[in-house]
Amino acid sequence: MNDLCHIGHSPAIKWLLENKSSFSFDIRKVMNNACFRGDLELVDYLFQKYSAVDFDYKTAMIKACRHAQCNTLDVCKWLWKNIDRSMSDMKVALNYASKYNNTEIVKWILTDLDTKLYDIDAAVFSVSEHGNEDTLQLLLNKSGIHMLDIQSALTLSCRNERSCLGVAKLLYRRTNTLDLDMNAVLSEACKYYRIHFIQWIIATCDQNKTVTKNNYGNKNCINSLDKYHVDMTMRSPVY
Repeated sequence: MNDLCHIGHSPAIKWLLENKSSFSFDIRKVMNNACFRGDLELVDYLFQKYSAVDFDYKTAMIKACRHAQCNTLDVCKWLWKNIDRSMSDMKVALNYASKYNNTEIVKWILTDLDTKLYDIDAAVFSVSEHGNEDTLQLLLNKSGIHMLDIQSALTLSCRNERSCLGVAKLLYRRTNTLDLDMNAVLSEACKYYRIHFIQWIIATCDQNKTVTKNNYGNKNCINSLDKYHVDMTMRSPVY
């Protein structure tokens, strides 16, 4: 059964459930795998055949949100429509959809669900650390500029192995740069050896001069040394 769930062979899974009922199958795992693979037909079959107490629908929803390579949107919508909504944690679901760049799920949650059910800040933190620019842009389009903790998000972006620089640039453009402590961000970038991000910080936030751009595209030049500028004497060496 485990092998069948892994490859998503629904007909064989159904056959085992119908003809080998004497075996103790992990029905919860079967449901979670069906949701992960976007197998709506199998999800509905399990829903009809078994009781709600046999499943962990919170985990099932999260599994569906994680798999960006499969069409899991229909499964998420089905779960939301047919399952007691108290069994789903959409804040966690959005975080996972953002982390794994499941943009279709992110769009659906942001468009169709009540804003009280999810946390934009938490999702931005998740995508900053793990996701990409496309997913981040969806979240930023939904949020207010003064609602987000961009400083923390920028710091988390230094951990992002695949999209550090792109995510960081998008966050940087989103906020009033005078509110940022780029020395702290530079320290974190050095910690994770993000060479391209380090080079970008140095080029963008010169240790003697910082040029910022406001929301209207106007540039401001600041010449005094303070927390808004990078201090090259304080950084650990990057090898």
